[in-house]
Amino acid sequence: MITLESISNVVNPTLEPLTMISSELQNKRKIASLLQSRIACMSESFAAVNIDDGSILILGKLSKYQSELSKWKNFCSVALGEKHIVGLRCDGSLVAVGKSDKLYNQCDVFNVTDAELIGCTKNENYFASKGTLLKTIKASKYNPDEHCENVFDHLSNYLEGVVQIATSDFHWAALKSDGTVFSESLQDFDYEEKNVTDNWTNIVQIACSNEAVFGLKRDGTVVFTAKDEKTKENLSYVLDWQNIVSIAAGSYSSGVMGLRSDGTVTGKKDWSDIVAIAGTWSYWYGIDKNGVLYTTNSSIPSGKHTLTLFHDINNVEYEFEKSKEKGRASLKQAKEYIEKGLCQYCGGELTGILAKKCSNCGRKKDY
Repeated sequence: MITLESISNVVNPTLEPLTMISSELQNKRKIASLLQSRIACMSESFAAVNIDDGSILILGKLSKYQSELSKWKNFCSVALGEKHIVGLRCDGSLVAVGKSDKLYNQCDVFNVTDAELIGCTKNENYFASKGTLLKTIKASKYNPDEHCENVFDHLSNYLEGVVQIATSDFHWAALKSDGTVFSESLQDFDYEEKNVTDNWTNIVQIACSNEAVFGLKRDGTVVFTAKDEKTKENLSYVLDWQNIVSIAAGSYSSGVMGLRSDGTVTGKKDWSDIVAIAGTWSYWYGIDKNGVLYTTNSSIPSGKHTLTLFHDINNVEYEFEKSKEKGRASLKQAKEYIEKGLCQYCGGELTGILAKKCSNCGRKKDY
């Protein structure tokens, strides 16, 4: 996930030192970034990762998969496609559930074991491994183990050192650790250059819609590029923003939303004490300092959901690290149980002939 430190460690030394930026702004940006990695939205769905056990909660259209998701634990990040959900486990493995079509096989991710970041467009999955951007692809009938590929090998120099992946329905962008951005449209917008953000620097967070790419700069201002002049004119208001700690984009003409350092959100006068935001289509989501979900999605009532993303908003970084450590230990223990032919959840003996169950916790064998 993107953090201010991951950028500052390798950022161009000629840039303004991070110490000259308000420490309060840095801290709020860090919190927003960490929380944003634990929430995701696409179409009419929203997802969040529980800090306690790493389970995933789905609200909206994809909530029909919640019963299957209830089996998932020890996740640190989640991403949504139009019809599928991808979870990144604390050990770097991926799990997916939902509808997978014959063209993309969106849920075929089980061979990925070393992911650090994930993102989904409408039908495809992207992930970063050791800073290199990759995507999952349909398995070749000639090589069943071929499940991932480097995205645009001829541009690999652009796609190393990736610290954030931003996606929309048909668009993706990657933020590199040096504060530069590479972006690619999956639709034909007749760009002269595929990388429409090649002159950006000092970027600490990105967001993209199907019509534009947005970048949050280290000084709290926002830049963007769009596919046509009309869209550029309609979005020009973002150039006046100040003290922004996080950004989120809709899909088409719905634009972009910015979280200010005082907890207010651009265009949302009734939202306050917000610590993280997300957007898709014309739907916007915000989470306040108490974990309460704000939304403009009428199928997900605003204020009716309190998400266990954290316990203490001032201690988020520590909580996330402890949650990761706990998740990695749990997954390691489950693997050891599986290798011994025991219940992966409690280590109990599996009994039965056809449908084996744990003699201790009663769960069915599911590996």
